[in-house]
Amino acid sequence: AAGISIFTEFCPPIEKLKEKLTLLARYDAFDPNTADNAPAGSTGFNSSNDAQSLFIVGLFYKPAPVFSFGFSYQLTTYQNDFAVTYEGKPTADLDRFYLNTMLNF
Repeated sequence: AAGISIFTEFCPPIEKLKEKLTLLARYDAFDPNTADNAPAGSTGFNSSNDAQSLFIVGLFYKPAPVFSFGFSYQLTTYQNDFAVTYEGKPTADLDRFYLNTMLNF
């Protein structure tokens, strides 16, 4: 197995915001089996085509100490067409926009 994960978070140095606004980014790349020991002619998810990556970028706002919300874009990429679009077509990329909310207790 081999992989890497990178994460960063940035709060703009604007006095009015007082760390209420956050920009974040994350990138993951992972290959669960680098041995490439799949039988010749095999199809489907196996050791020769199982690498995948994830990219996330988002903007979050924290109006109160216990509540935050934001928007994020997430792109998951597979080595082959293992994902399926809403139209039912195979694809190697899945991209989505998310509305995130969080309550801290």
